[in-house]
Amino acid sequence: MTVTSTRQVAPRTTDTHTEVRSGADTRLAILACAAALFHERGYGAVSIRDIGSAAGISTSTLYHHFTDKSCILYEITDRFMVDFNEATFAAAQVGGTPTDRIKAIICEHVLFQDRRRGELLTGHHFRRVLDDTQRARVLGLQRAYRNMVMDVVEEGIASGDFVGVDPNFSVSCILDMANGVREWFRETGPMTIDELAVLYADAAVRVCGGSPAGKPSRRKS
Repeated sequence: MTVTSTRQVAPRTTDTHTEVRSGADTRLAILACAAALFHERGYGAVSIRDIGSAAGISTSTLYHHFTDKSCILYEITDRFMVDFNEATFAAAQVGGTPTDRIKAIICEHVLFQDRRRGELLTGHHFRRVLDDTQRARVLGLQRAYRNMVMDVVEEGIASGDFVGVDPNFSVSCILDMANGVREWFRETGPMTIDELAVLYADAAVRVCGGSPAGKPSRRKS
């Protein structure tokens, strides 16, 4: 499987409060700078003034776009999950067998979370910061992704690609495994993120009771 990875970088900001961007560009700059600051310092250590200064805008302009810091966190988290689901659901449509599809999904899972790692770690705060409506929205997006992976695993069990496993257990394992990469992967390590994504995709198939090379022979009871 051929994979590519392009790490996103927050836009360069100025030290002045000269506001020459469009409203949409300003909003995106606020989100990018806030995500970088939350990732670097922690959500609680960052003020609205810090975000405005990093984005090169006045505090009053920032409040024109967001009513408070939690709204910024919500939009960062929501955008991440919407984009993550779009990318992984697209990977699930590659065709082929359930084995091919699980490999594509987990490969994209690992690569996407690496590209957007700053936003992802920022989103760890959402359970205690967001209000009930916002939290329900984010959890719903997470649940939609898990359900999609579950559907593919159950298709693989029905087709014989995956044998002798419990689908709930398998899905929990492969998602925990893929999510863990963000906690320890470093570019200075012995393996690239592309190589690691392929390795994890193959491991996910094995956890599901399959063979990365294709449909396994049935296990004897």
